[in-house]
Amino acid sequence: MIAEIAERFGLTCREQETVQFLLEGLTSKEIAQRMPNQPQHRKAFIRLVMVKMGVSTRSGIIGKIVGSRSGLESSVAGSLSRVSNIGLVALGDL
Repeated sequence: MIAEIAERFGLTCREQETVQFLLEGLTSKEIAQRMPNQPQHRKAFIRLVMVKMGVSTRSGIIGKIVGSRSGLESSVAGSLSRVSNIGLVALGDL
C-alpha cells in the first residue's frame, strides 16, 4: 500500500517511513524517536508529505491514503475527524 501511495505522490524513502509512522498513529515525538539520525527533520518530512499530497493536516494524509484505497477520497477526507494513537476515527456516514 505504501509503495502505491509513494509512487502516486512521489514520496521519498524517508517520507514513506514517516507516512507509515502516521498510519501507526505515532505522535511527532514518537516519530522523532524512531528517526534518531534526523529527529529535527520529522516535522519537515510531515510538511513535505502534506504538500505532495495536497493536504494541510496529518489527518488529511491519512484521509488521502484511506480514500486512495477505497476510491472514496473526497468523502473520507471530508468526514475525517482525527487520528489518534489507537487508529483512525472518522465521523459521518462512510
